[in-house]
Amino acid sequence: MAMLTCRYVQIDHWSFQSTTGAAPWVAWDGYYWFDKKQGVISGHITNLRVNGKTVGIGDVVQALRTDFPDLAEALEKYGSEYGETGVRLPLERSIWC
Repeated sequence: MAMLTCRYVQIDHWSFQSTTGAAPWVAWDGYYWFDKKQGVISGHITNLRVNGKTVGIGDVVQALRTDFPDLAEALEKYGSEYGETGVRLPLERSIWC
């Protein structure tokens, strides 16, 4: 239903672990939004951690490249900063907003 609105913001925490309550293998905090009037969609990731260690998107790309080359290539477009990354893209504007 978010796509029916003119603006949308989502802030959340993501983590992947073997079982509920286990230490996360990968975790991050995400901030995602779009504004159809301005014609912008954006995502920002902070506190990116792998096995408890803060990493940048470049570290993740390097770790994935051998076994998951397509995913590594897709993620590589988002930068190489330490523990933080983001993307801002054009979005079709809505005349209704």
